[in-house]
Amino acid sequence: MNLTASPSQLTGTIPAPPSKSLSLRALGAAFLSRKKAFLKNISSCADVKNALISLKELGLHIEHINDSTLILHPQSSVENNILSCGESGLWLRMMAPILSLSNQPYVLKGAGSLCERPVQMLIDPLQNAGVFVDSRQGFPPITLRGPLHPGTIHLSGKETSQFLTGLLMALPLLSGPSRIIVDELNSRPYIDMTLSFLDHFGISVENQRYQEFIIRGNQQYQPVDFTVEGDWSGAAFFLVAGAFAGPVTVTGLNPDSSQGDKAILKALRLAGARVISEDGNVTVLRGNPKPFEFDAVHTPDLFPPLAVLAHFSPGISSIKGVSRLFHKESNRATALQNLFRSLGLSLIIKDDVMLVQGGIPQGGTVSSFNDHRMAMSAALLGLGGRSAVSLIGAEAVEKSYPEFFDHIRQLGGKIYE
Repeated sequence: MNLTASPSQLTGTIPAPPSKSLSLRALGAAFLSRKKAFLKNISSCADVKNALISLKELGLHIEHINDSTLILHPQSSVENNILSCGESGLWLRMMAPILSLSNQPYVLKGAGSLCERPVQMLIDPLQNAGVFVDSRQGFPPITLRGPLHPGTIHLSGKETSQFLTGLLMALPLLSGPSRIIVDELNSRPYIDMTLSFLDHFGISVENQRYQEFIIRGNQQYQPVDFTVEGDWSGAAFFLVAGAFAGPVTVTGLNPDSSQGDKAILKALRLAGARVISEDGNVTVLRGNPKPFEFDAVHTPDLFPPLAVLAHFSPGISSIKGVSRLFHKESNRATALQNLFRSLGLSLIIKDDVMLVQGGIPQGGTVSSFNDHRMAMSAALLGLGGRSAVSLIGAEAVEKSYPEFFDHIRQLGGKIYE
């Protein structure tokens, strides 16, 4: 699908999309609980739809009350042990240790870009914990056969925290205690999110400075009744749009959320935007734009909206943490360079820092690189540029935020085929 975004003034209010990350964690908890699960405000994005298909194949009966409310009934018999994870790195890396609790064999397949995202970081730790694991030379598909054994697990957290999330969800169900020793953990806010989530379901994990996690065995998930928060990652794009084309208000955002991407508010204030946050509603208005410095090592999903924000700020802004961008849906460092260069904008990468020169985007035709966050970035550049931006592969937004273009239109943005 190809769409065009034209220069627009935005005004109005939209709801935050449900958090994809929390939706997937909630589905994993429903599978582990072996009890009826009542889940509200579940995301309708492609990653969650694929996860639901996986759960059906694992024997869960899923009752749709409406588009965003589900009842998941306890599993019966497994219908299929070859499961597709679509393009969701979180679902694959989270479900690998969860399925390793069983002595049954499973195959986790990927689609599209996930087939080229490495899984070596989970292979060695699982093998050392007694699980048979095979892969396509360190890439999906992966074959697993447990059972996972309690004990001490060593892993690197430099590349991703998603596998650690899966271990933290699975290990409490084992018969004995476990320890996870983590070297150089990045994306700490995502682990905060996981720990807060587990506490909601009665699972206890002791976090020792993000270097060691101590997990008591023989725990059980309490009955699952969970409402998914609004997603700060998706909302960040509209909050940034408010800074150069607003005012824009996004509702349904938890100010006390453990989601790391709520740090977008700090970045907006650093960039001179006017930010009003009250009772879960966030309004962003134009202010006095200025260059900013921001450390995104622990919040790499903010890089695309931050780069857009920097282009609508004068001078040179710097964003730290480029090394976190190489194994996303695209190589986002290269994709951002190509996207902005094609619209007459300057973006330079120096070591681990992205340097962005402020400027008004020219019109043109760009690719989404089959990456949902690149597609959203391109649309924002068209809304705030001198002339229209045509986007090839706009359907990429379905991965996390299928309502994205409808929400632009609700705010008065000019989006057309």
